[in-house]
Amino acid sequence: MKGFAPRALLAAQGILAKGDSHARDGYHLRLHPAITLGLPIAPLLVYRLPFEEPSWRTEVTWVSSKGEILTPPFDVTNGNPVHGYLPPASEGVCGWFGVEGAVSIGGGLPGVPRPAPRSAMATRRRRATPTGDVVANFPGLKLEAEVMTPRGWACVASRSAPPWVVSATPIERVTVSGSGRIDLARWISVRDLPENIDNAIARLHLPVQQATRYQAIAADAYAFALGQATRVAATRRALQEVPWVADPFAAPLWTDTQEGERMEALATDLVTDLQTLMDATLRQIDVRSEDAIEQNGALLPVPSSMSRPLLAGVMAAAQEASIARFVGLMTWDDFPPFGKTTALPDNGLVYHVLGYWEVEERDGEYGVVQPLDESERLLEGRTDIFWPVPADTRIFTTERALAADLKSRGLVAPEGPLGPVARLYTTLVVLAEDPMPDSPPAPVIDAIAAGDPPWLPGTAPEARRRAAIELSGLVPGTGLALARRSDALPLWLPLNPAEQGWRTAIGPGVPASADEPGHGLLGDRDAPPIAADYRLAQSNAFGRWSAWATGELAAGLRPPPPRPVIEASFTPAAPPDPPTDAPLAGTIRVSVAVPVPSSLPPGGHLLARARILFDGVEVASPPPGSEPTVVRERPGPPLAPTAMRTVLVSAVWIDTAGQSSPESQAVAVNCYDLRAPPQVVMTPGLQYASRADATGHCRAEIVWPVLAGQSRFRVYVAHETTLRTQLEDLGEDELLGELASLSAPDRAGRLRAADVRSLFARNNFELLSDTPVEASGGTARFEHALSASLAGLTFYRVVALAGTNVEAPFEDAALLPVAVPNSPVPGRPTLELASLDVPLADGRFVPGIRVRITVPAGLRAAVDYRLFRSTEETRDVRRMPQVAAGALAAPAMPGQSQMHTVLLVGDPAPGTPDKAVVGDYDEVLPADIRIWMRYHFRADVRAAPEPGSGLDGVPLFTGDWSPAALPVAVLVLHSDAPPAAMNLSFATAGMLLRWKHPDALLGRHAGRYLFDVYRSAPGEPEAWFASVAADAPPGEGGRNPNGRGFFHVDDPNSLPGTRYRVLLSDPLGRASAYAELTRRR
Repeated sequence: MKGFAPRALLAAQGILAKGDSHARDGYHLRLHPAITLGLPIAPLLVYRLPFEEPSWRTEVTWVSSKGEILTPPFDVTNGNPVHGYLPPASEGVCGWFGVEGAVSIGGGLPGVPRPAPRSAMATRRRRATPTGDVVANFPGLKLEAEVMTPRGWACVASRSAPPWVVSATPIERVTVSGSGRIDLARWISVRDLPENIDNAIARLHLPVQQATRYQAIAADAYAFALGQATRVAATRRALQEVPWVADPFAAPLWTDTQEGERMEALATDLVTDLQTLMDATLRQIDVRSEDAIEQNGALLPVPSSMSRPLLAGVMAAAQEASIARFVGLMTWDDFPPFGKTTALPDNGLVYHVLGYWEVEERDGEYGVVQPLDESERLLEGRTDIFWPVPADTRIFTTERALAADLKSRGLVAPEGPLGPVARLYTTLVVLAEDPMPDSPPAPVIDAIAAGDPPWLPGTAPEARRRAAIELSGLVPGTGLALARRSDALPLWLPLNPAEQGWRTAIGPGVPASADEPGHGLLGDRDAPPIAADYRLAQSNAFGRWSAWATGELAAGLRPPPPRPVIEASFTPAAPPDPPTDAPLAGTIRVSVAVPVPSSLPPGGHLLARARILFDGVEVASPPPGSEPTVVRERPGPPLAPTAMRTVLVSAVWIDTAGQSSPESQAVAVNCYDLRAPPQVVMTPGLQYASRADATGHCRAEIVWPVLAGQSRFRVYVAHETTLRTQLEDLGEDELLGELASLSAPDRAGRLRAADVRSLFARNNFELLSDTPVEASGGTARFEHALSASLAGLTFYRVVALAGTNVEAPFEDAALLPVAVPNSPVPGRPTLELASLDVPLADGRFVPGIRVRITVPAGLRAAVDYRLFRSTEETRDVRRMPQVAAGALAAPAMPGQSQMHTVLLVGDPAPGTPDKAVVGDYDEVLPADIRIWMRYHFRADVRAAPEPGSGLDGVPLFTGDWSPAALPVAVLVLHSDAPPAAMNLSFATAGMLLRWKHPDALLGRHAGRYLFDVYRSAPGEPEAWFASVAADAPPGEGGRNPNGRGFFHVDDPNSLPGTRYRVLLSDPLGRASAYAELTRRR
């Protein structure tokens, strides 16, 4: 038979039930279609075939947990399970596996823990597994059938007692654990079993009569599906309905009639979703419902932007065995016809389940598509995964071929348009002597803790909270029964969702952190605030139940009251009359808003009282009462005039359990005194603004001391003409006449006098400081730009402000007069320079420079000069070093020029040179002057200080400097010719003429010194022989760089009697006397 479905698309399980608490005796068959495959387009067909003996297979790769390769027989020990890996599906699909062996005494499966009593002081989060003493291990071996899942190997069936047999389709790996010996392992490939199917023993219907993509063959599909579910109802009531029973066998008996009532109550929404699903034209996995539902299952009355996948919901509901039977994914063979003779001990039955599913074609293959979400797309690098069906699968691409094949099997094709349809099947095998597999184990409660957030909304003092239950040890497709009890309700209360009085099993969520199968997560949204116990049991795919597992949730930590919301204000004391400097205190008023019970934190207690704190000290603790606010008043701190102080006011709620809320945000209450600050004390006398800048403006800088009580300042300005106009308006003609005869400093003093300044009101001034000037440290300052051409005086008035914005009386504020320094500067001076030989008292002559500075006549005379000199020509006087500065004598008569002569002498103590020799001068100064250096000079002169500055404590405002004189240069030289060479002599057998000279011979800016050598051989006239530069290196006839040694010339043709004469010329060409030497031999 072709089209055997791979596990990625279709898996199956079966058990031969015998004496279970809930599963009826007989063979139970369960199908697990992948969500990507979905539901079939027609009822599933079940075929049953007997066989006498299977074809046994033994090829298994055994690997211990330590990585050892084993071959039966081998031993299994505690803590070292052995894994058996089956061949790939292409070489056989294992559907039955068994081992033979023996149990070792003294080892085996873990024992049963003894429960521990609940701790009186429970923590918020604790592992719920009991921690009591453990009894000795039971001897035994355990065989587990496993398949690979995205989170690792998962157990689909297990057997913990002999005979060790497990079955499922497929089995990809087996694990043997415990303690014992394995002698033999064998398995059955379902592909090796009989396939000559004929008549179906069952047709498994969906409860859908007719749809676009489904067609039933029963006259009443719903009734038929209900019969599928009720004919094999559980023998006892499900544990989610009776959580108070001790174990599964203690549950009340259950009948088919009760099962039918329960299924009818649960089927309504399921049937509606199935009809919608099978009528849709999208892929089944893409069909969604736009109707949002509440937690209790009721539809919301308005459309919602949320949607839910229908196929996923159906598959999740079908995890419960009753629902699986109702939707045709599970059935029951009540009397399997095994051969019961001892001659056929290994006879058995093979069940083939065949169905038709819609598939897609992609790149020549047929299969189903698994869509990927955004994160999976990034991880996989593609938008979906295509799962192909086997290559030998029968694919129907025409309606005619599909209808014919369905008709041959007693089925009818749907009327709606279909894509390609694949005929797939899977197989289960059971032997006559197969034991019933293990019941599902009790789930392991890893932890029970408060949820996030822990408390549910409600009105205090009601308190309900969330609980999160972390589980492990869950079997595939498990359904959970969950119950809770507490001291408030000491009976086990079922927590499974109910619909029309019937409870359904809970499908646990999978934690995002789970890295292996069997982990789950449950939540209780209605847990009590006190400690509570939880019990859970799990059922497997066949409705078999485990024992109970119990865990504890510690009492919840109730949230504290909310942070209070407060308001606080201050009323200052009225200024006394008459004024006084005594401290005054105002009043602080505090109000605290009282929250209504419904606005208290979920899980919180009612409020008992409020603590009101002033600077952290409690001064009141009133109960909240029935008013919306709590109000309290108290005196503020005593304050000196203009003083301010901040009082931090806060509050804390205390609830009925004595818990304190977080302290409210502190409200800073500014307490202040309304009395005026003292007046500003200004500097006496006339002040001056700065010199004009490049924009033609001067800056007036006002500086004043900050006194106690002064916080900020307003600065006002008025020109002298404005104040004179005010005096005219007031009829102060006598005062105006007086002012007309006074100089600027005197006018300033008269206008700022107390009797005059009080005549000027605020409207005579312009406010300069839109934002008051802040006091900083011990002084405050303000700058104001004035026109550099402004004539007359400018008056500033600074009015103090207290921190309370109370202003000092304006009319009593002092005036500060400021003038613009626009007096004319002296004219540009001129320079005359001369180089001199200055005689000293010891008879030596040193170089000197006479500098004559002439200041032309102008509006203002100069009082100071500065002289600058450099060795490089430059137009920028700022780059020239200053060599002299001093005072200038006033001109003999107004309107005359000024002249000043400075004699610079190259000696550290020049004395008083003779004016008869060097000429007239006003002062003599030492300077570094060197022969043959060219020096460049410039000078400027400064006018007298501005009128009134430097008097009465007013800073001196010096005059401005004139433009610098145009640059003038002078070359320093000797008045005499240079001295002659000396110490002429011969060396190297008379071939080398050499000589010395006492001077440095540095020509500097003027040029070079040069020696000319003349020679006259015996009987010949004298002729020029050679020239040697004074600064030449030794290799070119010069002396050593340190000035020592000889100058020299080489004359290889020198003869005895030859005369040599040496002549030295300075940079100006002036020659020395001859130095002469005649060779003797």
